[in-house]
Amino acid sequence: MLEAPTGGFKRAGQTVQAGELLGRLRPATPQAQRREIEAQLVDARRDTTLGALQIDRYGITEAQRFDISLPTQTLQILTDYNAAKTRRAQLETSLDGQVEIRAPRSGRILRSDADASRQLAPGEALFTIQSDRDALAVEMRVADDGFTAPPSAVAVLGDGRELPLTRIGNGFDLAQRAHVSLYALLEAAPDLVVNQRLQVQWPTTGGSGR
Repeated sequence: MLEAPTGGFKRAGQTVQAGELLGRLRPATPQAQRREIEAQLVDARRDTTLGALQIDRYGITEAQRFDISLPTQTLQILTDYNAAKTRRAQLETSLDGQVEIRAPRSGRILRSDADASRQLAPGEALFTIQSDRDALAVEMRVADDGFTAPPSAVAVLGDGRELPLTRIGNGFDLAQRAHVSLYALLEAAPDLVVNQRLQVQWPTTGGSGR
């Protein structure tokens, strides 16, 4: 089950820092399977305890644990002990442990499917993150058969700020019969969000286009 961090889940358009906590996963194990895991955990804890006793009995030191020239019997004791410890930790995590979901890098959330009411399957994607500059593009649509998108333009925000743009792609939407041009932001604008409407201006021979 997915749990939100303090402050809630990040949404599309918001920025994150590398290592920032995005959520936590808590095991949602059916009762029958939980009983089976608990039984396996009892065995793993017993094997770990027996392994530790054998290590003490044979006087195996911490330095010797990495010596491949040890006798076969000693190596087997160490191998069994380490395997039991690993198995015990995995079973304990599957019962009660939380898995933290942290941002692998700084950037902006392009897509968020996080919902505290959801039960998740292994490998299911929750967030799409891209670097700050590449995450947002300004899309300009023009319903004009003779239109040619300029290589550079300016996005004008509601407060009058102007952000320089550079064209990174062109296309045509057949359904809407509109020219579609994508522009990258040349300056950081952390307050921009996905689907925000902007006014785009560019110079023309007769003045400026809009």
